[in-house]
Amino acid sequence: MSGYPPPNTAPTVFKVRCQSTRPGEAVFVIGSHDALGSWSTAMALPLTTTSELFPTWKSASVPLPAGQMVEYKFVIQREDRQGNPQWQSFQGNYRVTPEAGKVIEALSSWEKATVEITSSEDLGEKKPLRPRSLTNQEKAAASAAAKHEKEEILLKMAESSVDKAQAEVTSECPLAVTLQDRPMSRRNFSQSLFLDDENVGEAEGDGKTPKAADAKTPKAADAKTPKAADDKTPKAESKTPKSAEASGDVVISQIPMDEAEVPLQDEDESPSRRGVSLKHVSSFAALAEETPPEVKAEHRKGKKVAQSHYDAFNINVPVIVVTSEVAPFSKTGGLGMVAASYAFEFARNGHRTMVIAPKYKHYDGLSYLGETRVRVDDREELVKYFYLRKDYGGGQGTDFLFVDGPGIERDGGLYNDNDGREYPDNLRRFTLLSLAAMEAPLILDINGQGRYGDKVTFLANDWQAGLVPLYMCYKYRKNDVYSQARVIYVIHNLGYQGMYHGYNACKFFGIDQKAASDLGLGDCVNLSKGALICTDRVITVSPNYAREIQTPSGGFSLQDFVSAKAASLRLAGILNGIDDCWDPMEDKDIAENFSVENFEQGKAANKAYMQKLLGLEENPDLCVIGFVGRLTWQKGVDVMASVISWLMTDTGNGVTGNVQLILMGQGDKQYSDTLRWAEGSFKGRVCGYVGFDPKVEHQMMAGCDLLLMPSRYEPCGLPQMYSQMYGCLPVVHATGGLVDSVKDISCGIQAATGFLINPLSGNKLKEVLFQATELYLKRKEDFHTMQRSAMMSDYYWPKAMDEYEQQIDIVLYVQLPQESPLQAASELHAAAPNTRSRGRDPRDQIEELEDANFKLTRATDRVERRLAELERQIATTDERTERTVGIARREMMAFLEKSVQEVNQRCDALKQDDADILKELDVVRQHSKSVEQKDLKHHKDLLAQLDAFARRVDEQYDETIDSLDKLKEEDSRLDSEAQMTREEHRKQLEQQLAELQRLEEDKVSIALWQSEGDAMLGRITQDVEKLQKALDQEMADVHSRLKTESDSTAQKFSKEQSEREASDQELHRILAETTQRVDAEHSQLAADTQASFKAASAALEEARQMLTESIDSQVSNLASQTERHFDQLEHTVEHKDEKLHKRVDELTGKSEATFQSIAERLEAMVQEERARLGQLNQELSENMVKARADMYSAIERVRSDYEQDAARLDSDLSDLHMKYDVTKQEINFFQSKLKDQREWTERCLAESSTATRAAALDSQEGLAATTKMLHALRDDAVSFREKMAKYISILQHSSDQQGEAINSLEINRTRMRAELDALVTDHKAYTTDMDDWADDVRVKVERIFRALEPTKVEWRIEKAMQKSKELRKPLAVKSPTFGVRGIREGHLEFFPDGHNNSPDGKACLRLFVPPQAHIRYQCWIGKSSEGPRERFPGDTMSVDMFLSDWEEQISDDGAVPVVLEILRDFNNDDASLSREIRINSA
Repeated sequence: MSGYPPPNTAPTVFKVRCQSTRPGEAVFVIGSHDALGSWSTAMALPLTTTSELFPTWKSASVPLPAGQMVEYKFVIQREDRQGNPQWQSFQGNYRVTPEAGKVIEALSSWEKATVEITSSEDLGEKKPLRPRSLTNQEKAAASAAAKHEKEEILLKMAESSVDKAQAEVTSECPLAVTLQDRPMSRRNFSQSLFLDDENVGEAEGDGKTPKAADAKTPKAADAKTPKAADDKTPKAESKTPKSAEASGDVVISQIPMDEAEVPLQDEDESPSRRGVSLKHVSSFAALAEETPPEVKAEHRKGKKVAQSHYDAFNINVPVIVVTSEVAPFSKTGGLGMVAASYAFEFARNGHRTMVIAPKYKHYDGLSYLGETRVRVDDREELVKYFYLRKDYGGGQGTDFLFVDGPGIERDGGLYNDNDGREYPDNLRRFTLLSLAAMEAPLILDINGQGRYGDKVTFLANDWQAGLVPLYMCYKYRKNDVYSQARVIYVIHNLGYQGMYHGYNACKFFGIDQKAASDLGLGDCVNLSKGALICTDRVITVSPNYAREIQTPSGGFSLQDFVSAKAASLRLAGILNGIDDCWDPMEDKDIAENFSVENFEQGKAANKAYMQKLLGLEENPDLCVIGFVGRLTWQKGVDVMASVISWLMTDTGNGVTGNVQLILMGQGDKQYSDTLRWAEGSFKGRVCGYVGFDPKVEHQMMAGCDLLLMPSRYEPCGLPQMYSQMYGCLPVVHATGGLVDSVKDISCGIQAATGFLINPLSGNKLKEVLFQATELYLKRKEDFHTMQRSAMMSDYYWPKAMDEYEQQIDIVLYVQLPQESPLQAASELHAAAPNTRSRGRDPRDQIEELEDANFKLTRATDRVERRLAELERQIATTDERTERTVGIARREMMAFLEKSVQEVNQRCDALKQDDADILKELDVVRQHSKSVEQKDLKHHKDLLAQLDAFARRVDEQYDETIDSLDKLKEEDSRLDSEAQMTREEHRKQLEQQLAELQRLEEDKVSIALWQSEGDAMLGRITQDVEKLQKALDQEMADVHSRLKTESDSTAQKFSKEQSEREASDQELHRILAETTQRVDAEHSQLAADTQASFKAASAALEEARQMLTESIDSQVSNLASQTERHFDQLEHTVEHKDEKLHKRVDELTGKSEATFQSIAERLEAMVQEERARLGQLNQELSENMVKARADMYSAIERVRSDYEQDAARLDSDLSDLHMKYDVTKQEINFFQSKLKDQREWTERCLAESSTATRAAALDSQEGLAATTKMLHALRDDAVSFREKMAKYISILQHSSDQQGEAINSLEINRTRMRAELDALVTDHKAYTTDMDDWADDVRVKVERIFRALEPTKVEWRIEKAMQKSKELRKPLAVKSPTFGVRGIREGHLEFFPDGHNNSPDGKACLRLFVPPQAHIRYQCWIGKSSEGPRERFPGDTMSVDMFLSDWEEQISDDGAVPVVLEILRDFNNDDASLSREIRINSA
């Protein structure tokens, strides 16, 4: 019964109309029943659709229990069920109750909570026929058809989600909201995007566009010396920082660090590093040393990284880098180092390269090159050029040009004085730099190679060079100079914008009002804003930073201007490169060099060196975390400080407390104190170094395991890239370039290179640090995998320069908008009638003008209609092409990624199976070895026990025999010793008796000597005391004399200098004599004391001898006592000998009995062990047989599983090959689609050409403009076809070689994406230019119409019928006085009932004009008029026009329109007067 529903169920089909899906997504039904997933999205039932059914989705027939209500709902999620599902938005669920015997169809709509339920009879399910096997050709055809069906579905999905995507962009992007309110003709992204609107000021005031910088700095009373804007760093530098959004508009400028000399630890440092001052340094990058060019070239030989992979198309175009600093000449931060890298890399790529920077001081090797004059602040300024050439070999080199002018050279820093205040004339200094940089390529013959010319590419860096794009747009291109040049504006930090208050931009910069409006932001000048509007392309120092500056928090009030560039595809982000010196294989500053092959040993050696150098505990198992950076709020030091105590405290989790910290930096005092506190609180575990040493930075990268960078914002950042080259994993905040250069662990261990903190907070930092430290301490292999991936990254400059070359190729490819031919033709056409009408009748001239106006109107209408049609066709073509290419690209990439993922999974599974087999074999092998080892060990233990027992028995026997021999020898020895002792005692006794007699004789003499010695000691003591007293008295006398002489000398010194000198000499003489006398007395005293001590020593020696003699007497007494003791001992020994002989006999008998019993027990044990050993051998053989059988069966089982897996792998590979074939067919289908698209485009172009030729018959000028436009369209179409053909060929090539080289396919995919992006960029840029041209055409045509229209006065008389009743003859309605061309001062009067001289029944319109007026005019009341009239000078001042039936001209609102047209002014009155006036009379 398998495959059939249970008897108590009813089939149910679910349908839903849904257009909210996107490619890669599907609709699922989920409900309360198990068949619907039991409300689990992972088990939800998928719905399908077709190109005919879409947007209706339908499920298969689902068996549900009959008679039971089931609740359900629909969700949208990815087809692989990954990611977050999108539920229906309404409250509640659908309900359905299946009925037995019926098929239920439930149809719903995604947006509605209602359901339509239909039922039909259940005819039962037929048993499905067994499908026949398909041939390979049929399978391929079916697969291609399914693929085509899926492509159609995806295309419909994309078309249905266009409005939704646009709504999302409008809701999130402020610029999109602003553009949404504009007419279609204004929705373009030209340079004048924010300038040509008439209501810009009102919009800014209403808050519709971004507010200007709220600079409330009061203006100085003296306007002659305008103040620079108080450009401070963002609120990030304050102790209680506010976000950029909360604080409004923030302007950032450089602030110097604390004025301190940084002490270095090594004594052998070079002079360039000793005593590094951070006074005028804004970034530690300025302290790094640049690698010499020859070392860079050598470093890049034979390496996979640090290589260029892009062939540039415009190598012959020179590159000019304009910067405010360039290393090694001038640098305060990363800008100087990046500019130096530009200089080297562009030259090495083959460009003729020039770097232009200010000459802040004289540099070695400079030579004077030339000078010019530029105009700044309405006066001429002289600027001089100084030249320096750097050659890199092979004819390649860079020209360094330094600009000198008024105020450029200063004693302080580059931007601030020694007190940290910004120079008040910085705006003038960098205006001189920009103007001098623009003039240099045009006037200077450099290095004998001639001028650079006007086809160059400028790289303007940051706000200091922000005037280069502005001058290019409004000064040079306007005068047809630099028409082929391009400007790229590079943003290193948008927080520094160059804002200055109190300047008249037109006067100061010498520009017109439109250019000044580009520079203005509120009441100040903003150089960054002008650069953003006028530059050809914008590049930031990282892709993510390019996205961040489009937000209010990162754009600092310029986010809308950045977004405009991004929307016009003129914004790109390129990650900065790092210098070649950051290579662990060749770094001379680290303890031991290493590479990715041996980094574990190298890191361990450098870690031990760092711990020893910095006084930390030398423990290789601890995780060492480093921090290098300025100690400011922007660097997140406060967040880092909040986790130090937690990180260093061991809480028993095995992670915290097992780390060491190395913190190096300098900046704010509060953070410097934090470093000192940390080192003092955790001695031997934290090193807090307040300062900076580049060598220590290299050593930290090599020795640390983790690098901490909790920066609040970081446009690019370099330390995180340095650390990865050395295998030190960065822990960074997810901001700016840190996101682009660090792959988070969430990407997988194999791909990850670090850890991201998002959002930045103390708790999140703890979480990420715990994760990173735990990975190091407990999962070393995974940590090493991440280190290996990080070290294999390529962040060197050649990779970045490939992207710069691509941007240069793109910016040089885009054509700049030029003056429209139709515009010039229209102006000539407007001027032609005036030329032809000289000397002819005015009526003929009017008719001629009317005919020309009519023809021009018709031609203009045709041109506008054709332009609109072409715009619609181009837009449709673009949308279809982009949609088709996008769908194909996404499908192709998804299929390739899925295929690669499946292959990788199968390979991983096979590897895992192989590993499991090897593990099982190892287990079997180890078990066999363990059994053999146990058997051998048991056998050896048994033999060892037997041998030990035998040795113990032998040893006991030998010990017994030895004991008997020793007793016998001891007995004989005691006998001999007793005899010798008796003889010696006898001799000693005789000697002692003789000595005793002698001592008795000498006893008297000893007493005499003793009394004499006591007397002598008394005399010596008295003499010493006398000498001491004399010495003390003499010293007291000397001190008293000295004091007396000193007092007298002081008195004399106060009186006269000569007396003081004499007194000093006398005092010195007295002191010398006294010193000599004291020395003599002291030496005499020492001699007497030495003699006394010698006599005392002799006496003591005699006393010692007497004492020795007394001791000898005592020894004799002791000898007699000893003799008596030996006699007693001899008797005792004889008694013991007897006992010993008896004991020996007893031991001999016992030993013989013991040996007999031991032999019997030994024989029994041997027999027992032999029996047990035989049993063990039998068990061992049985176990070996069983183990071998188990091993063979396990091997057979593993072999069969391996063969099955191999078979499955072969089938998977065959499926993969089939998918390759399907991919080829899809590409062929895509190629055919593109061919059809190309034919359709050609037909459209042919029709456009035919229509344009028809329009040329009516307007020669319109024909020329349209023809050029069509030629441009045709060229773009040809270029588009070529690039699409190239893209298709690359896709075909990559698909053919997909199975052979997946890495090659990835490279091709990247190249294709870049080419497609460039194509889209080019096409959209061309569309933008066409929009600009169409705008210009409309404006010119409107001006022509206005020029051809006559001067007009429109007067509306409100409530005319009521007034006609009130105003009887001769009352009139009078208009206000007006002045128009031809009538300087006049007015109108309307008599509804006529006046006294008017015919009866007719109204009168009276015109009052000046006497000298000579005009041709015509008056209208409604649609009634008496025709044109002419008024000559000298005629009456009033002219009457009589009208009848004027009541018929009253409009619906009760007003009468009166129109006065001045057809011609013969006096050519003042052109400044109005051409059209509208007035009302209530």
